[in-house]
Amino acid sequence: MVGKRFGRLLVISRAANNRQNKARWNCVCDCGCLGAAKGSSLRSGRTTRCVSCAARERVNRPALKHGMRFTREYRSYTSAIQRCRNPKTRGWENYGGRGIEFRFPSFEAFYAELGPRPQGTTLDRIDTNGHYEPGNVRWATLSQQRLNQRRTVPVSPPVSDFREIRS
Repeated sequence: MVGKRFGRLLVISRAANNRQNKARWNCVCDCGCLGAAKGSSLRSGRTTRCVSCAARERVNRPALKHGMRFTREYRSYTSAIQRCRNPKTRGWENYGGRGIEFRFPSFEAFYAELGPRPQGTTLDRIDTNGHYEPGNVRWATLSQQRLNQRRTVPVSPPVSDFREIRS
């Protein structure tokens, strides 16, 4: 491992094992910081820079342009994306599993279409078989959404030709 480069880190020598008896290596970062890292973390790519560089990048990470990350509108936006694209999301079979797609290119376009979310409303598709796209979404009350549901007709089991046997 000595002399190998992993991202910004260059391995310079072997360090003492950690508490779990895992191999650790002394590394020097491109910024000049010295530190030790687990060999498995270096090889897997989880560790590629020093702690100082990682912290600096977290602070300097660009914020969302719209500044609405913690709003009800943004939660509705991200939830709709998850329902359409993530098979592990609860209810996915009723959205992405049926072929419903999320077609807004950005949150800004989504917000421009719908505007602020009125109190007591949630995101609704006007055509329940249509996609989340401009012209097919609205903020709707619960009663409006109930009137706009897909209707499923329960199918009763076929009646068999049952004859009572009398003794």
